[in-house]
Amino acid sequence: PVLTSHPLLNYLSLRGYSEMARLSHKAVKEASVVHGEEIVHPNSVADRFIFLMNGRLKYSSDRSMDMEDMHEGMRFAEATLWLKWEYRGRLHCEDQSAYFLTLDAPFFRKCMSRCCLNEMVTMYARLFFQLMIDTYKHTDEASDLFGNDAAQMEGLVKTVKGVQDGAAKFSTLGLQRGPDVADCFDAWKEEWQQAQKIKKAKRTFFARFLSLFKKKKDSKADSLQRSEPSMASID
Repeated sequence: PVLTSHPLLNYLSLRGYSEMARLSHKAVKEASVVHGEEIVHPNSVADRFIFLMNGRLKYSSDRSMDMEDMHEGMRFAEATLWLKWEYRGRLHCEDQSAYFLTLDAPFFRKCMSRCCLNEMVTMYARLFFQLMIDTYKHTDEASDLFGNDAAQMEGLVKTVKGVQDGAAKFSTLGLQRGPDVADCFDAWKEEWQQAQKIKKAKRTFFARFLSLFKKKKDSKADSLQRSEPSMASID
């Protein structure tokens, strides 16, 4: 129920329940903190997408003197799922205690890149990235709290649904000239390259198998032809 509070994850659960069940079992962890305890700090490698269940957290960015409250139901660092991300600010507990769930970003990418949902998450990732650029002009300026605007996120998912349902073509979204997922999202690059290696290995294996099969077949045919008596020898 917590994961499905996010529009895309809710949609994915409807389209690929088994993959999302596996993700929930393997990649979701519970955590709690007490007052003043730090959860993330600036410039550290981001590997967790956080869902705040109860309590209140405080977020401060190095690029701004402003501090923002993070309340129950809010999410933190969704960009970790789609981009090679470093936390842009500091997040600590402001209440007596707080409880939250984390989604392991590397495992999420690994799981999604190898299942039938890959096309959908790739499409959403590119739309998310484009929305971030439109909002901040550059990802270095983006907040870790980006992604909490329900209307914006639901709009992205609506676009993904439209493409999946055949109501639109991805090439009409203004992203057809954008960078390929392997170049644009460094976070996915390793998984993408690994998938390409596996595909290449499979093609090589089948090519060798067919070559050996053909050689064996040709050899058998030559053997049969040599063993057949010629008309001259019969006469």
